[in-house]
Amino acid sequence: ALRTRLELDRARIASTTARGERSRARGALAAALGIPLSELGALTRPSLSTDPALLAVDTSWSTVSTRRADLLSARLGSEESERRWRAESRGVLSDVQVVGGYKGTGGLATGVLGFLVPLPLFNRNDGPRLRSRGEYLLARAAMQNLENRVKAEVAAASEAWSAILEARSAGVASLGDRADDIAEIAEATYREGASSLLDLIEAQRTRSESRATAARWAAEVRLTLIELKRAVGAPLLEDM
Repeated sequence: ALRTRLELDRARIASTTARGERSRARGALAAALGIPLSELGALTRPSLSTDPALLAVDTSWSTVSTRRADLLSARLGSEESERRWRAESRGVLSDVQVVGGYKGTGGLATGVLGFLVPLPLFNRNDGPRLRSRGEYLLARAAMQNLENRVKAEVAAASEAWSAILEARSAGVASLGDRADDIAEIAEATYREGASSLLDLIEAQRTRSESRATAARWAAEVRLTLIELKRAVGAPLLEDM
């Protein structure tokens, strides 16, 4: 009886704590969605509409480099700074000038046509040229750093997703269902007198903990898939 009372108190504490966490989570979700808490409908058990094994995500660099907006922006910024540097480098020579005119001397009429090419003896456009080169080197370094960071993000997210697929293929996804089966068997054996009340309580507690673990697992699957899609620049809500 004392053991049963202890298990009851533990279950009551766990239930109260879970209700508090649920209320706080609903409030945070409503705030994130920008709607009143009263308009937030009932939450269903999270699950994927499609088997994760069928949700193939293209992680090739050729695809990622064309999808990520930050990569495209960094690449265009680097190209723009390179063109500015090349333009300033060509500015060492001033603009070529064309001169022409008419001259009459001693009754003779002649035309004059020439080109003026200023020699860069004192003004070699060093200031703008060196400044634009420095800006180009900084832009290229920032782009390379971003590429390395994105590659690391894709690799980490892909590895995490592969681990989830392996765990799912090993039968982890059926954790909640198997816990329900165990609890039903324990209830049947208890009614038949083949097991004690403590065995029944233990089976029910195992079912409760397994359900909580299964819910966290389903949420983790979604979050990992979202992180992988964000890393590769794919639409986040596609096939979700």
